[in-house]
Amino acid sequence: MPPPRIFLSHTDSTKTDREATTAILVELRRFGLEVWIDREHPAPPSTPDQEKAGPTPENPLFSHISSALAESDAILYVASPTSIEREFVRLELDPRILHREFLAKHPNIVPEDIPFFIALVAPISNPPALWVNLLDSCSGKVLDLGNSAKTPLMIPAVLSVMVRKVAPEYLLPLDPVFNFMTKNDLEGSAKQAPGCPKTVSPSTWRRLENYLGLGPMFPGQYGSIDEEQLTYALHALNGIAKMPTDLWYPGIEELRSLYILWSANIMLRSGTLRIQNGRDIPVEFNFSNLLNRLEVEINDLTAAIYLQLGYALLTSQVSPDREAARDFLSACGDYFMKIGAKPLASLSLILLDRTGDQNRLNTLVSVDSEAFTTIKALGLDPDDGDLQRLHHGVLDALFPGPRIEATAEYRSAAKSQIQQMLKVFAL
Repeated sequence: MPPPRIFLSHTDSTKTDREATTAILVELRRFGLEVWIDREHPAPPSTPDQEKAGPTPENPLFSHISSALAESDAILYVASPTSIEREFVRLELDPRILHREFLAKHPNIVPEDIPFFIALVAPISNPPALWVNLLDSCSGKVLDLGNSAKTPLMIPAVLSVMVRKVAPEYLLPLDPVFNFMTKNDLEGSAKQAPGCPKTVSPSTWRRLENYLGLGPMFPGQYGSIDEEQLTYALHALNGIAKMPTDLWYPGIEELRSLYILWSANIMLRSGTLRIQNGRDIPVEFNFSNLLNRLEVEINDLTAAIYLQLGYALLTSQVSPDREAARDFLSACGDYFMKIGAKPLASLSLILLDRTGDQNRLNTLVSVDSEAFTTIKALGLDPDDGDLQRLHHGVLDALFPGPRIEATAEYRSAAKSQIQQMLKVFAL
């Protein structure tokens, strides 16, 4: 059964509105919920006359919006001084639309119980009558996010009020330590993993997916994540990384390393976050910090770091180092081939080819040829001049999602751990 779908009513007309909406979007998806947002669903074509008609049935956008709203399981309105002035937001708030479209698709819901919530992201002074009437009709459904911008952990906590009412089975603690423990257990016992080659165990593939991914911020597919979502994720990840600094339990050092690695991975996917003040932050800080924590012997974690670091050194705009990139890519390529992860070995070799290490490649002619074939089989061009597109395209294809946090198994395991903890405290 698919997860509940939230219709996100908002405006992107200002930078502040867009950033607030992006943060809410990321956090709702971290809960495992589906979100419909118009920026991801282009409106059907319309004529100039239809556009002039505004939010009326003559405009194709009217049916596009009202249909999406009716097919959703709940509506979350991102409220700000600018959003309440937007014509189509007012359409989405119109009781006639809600009653006619939404209730027609949900005959078991009575009008006063429509799952309609308001996320207040900025104070609204001199509100219009529509807004006052809306507040009166939404008692207990107003989520005040106005003070959460600089404290990312508050956003999921506030949104949980809605999740508890709309999809209680998806309401799980998002504490990073708790998440890590649950996820770690499931990785070790995984029987299947999306994209896993037959030559690799599912548990190994799940671990590599975790190490080469973007951490707990994006449990779904990575291909559609945009720049603003990456920016918010880095901000939020830095916030949650501060939580476990005073705790200790087996595995805490790995989690601390993963925070650094996930931050570096987010920066490498971004077009704006990687280079700051003339410095390549992942290369000069994140990866160097990680390498100081690691043992010399290569394993799944070090191989994943070497792959990302080799790519980072090869593509750095300010501090490229092809010689070091060769060493890292060669080491991880050998390791991936050893454990049967041929697609990752192929990516390593394709990147190694770009370093110009012909001597190394001459000893691996057959493997190199197979590497190009493997990358082409993923629907990608191994000769693509855009290495960022190639590198992340391969990773997206190899780890298509959903991630462990988005599965029913994760929720079941998490609930089991919660129940066990309650029993222990009860004793």
